Amino acid sequence: MRRIEPWSRHWSEAHGEEMTQSIQQGLLADGITMPLTKLCAWFGVLRRTVYYKPTKAAPKVDPRFAEPIKAMIEQEPSFGYRTVAWLLGFTVRPRTPLVE
Repeated sequence: MRRIEPWSRHWSEAHGEEMTQSIQQGLLADGITMPLTKLCAWFGVLRRTVYYKPTKAAPKVDPRFAEPIKAMIEQEPSFGYRTVAWLLGFTVRPRTPLVE
């Protein structure tokens, strides 16, 4: 059986969760119990792709910064983030060169 490398975008990796769970539910409706691990092995899907639940942290917005920034952007929409930060007195980290 061909091993799927973690960096590859194989079809079964991208759709593994939906495919294996729908097959498992269909078999269960027919009265056949099949472990998810066996289904993953049959279809060449990594188990971690089936069990993975993506989580995204909620953005942390501080109202004392958000309100003046929004007001400045509404007043002058052409200003970039460095100009807005400078006009409001916020410190912006200087750019670091990628290549020396």
